[in-house]
Amino acid sequence: MPEVQYDSGTHVRRVSKSGAFTWKHKPIFISEAFNGQALGLVPTHERYFEVLYGPLQIGWFDIFKALFHRQEPKPLR
Repeated sequence: MPEVQYDSGTHVRRVSKSGAFTWKHKPIFISEAFNGQALGLVPTHERYFEVLYGPLQIGWFDIFKALFHRQEPKPLR
């Protein structure tokens, strides 16, 4: 499968075998299904990044709490 490409300005993180990427030296669990894949993080709010797998949005990352959310956080609705 070809490597997923992201636009400049997108933070790219590779997912480990355990299903996590690192942010400021902390593991952030996403899913083991993305093992070895590159995910894109795009800032959408001062607190949240949209998490992408290629063109697919898979959730949001809260940089204040270092948590991944599958559903859109309330402040963004």
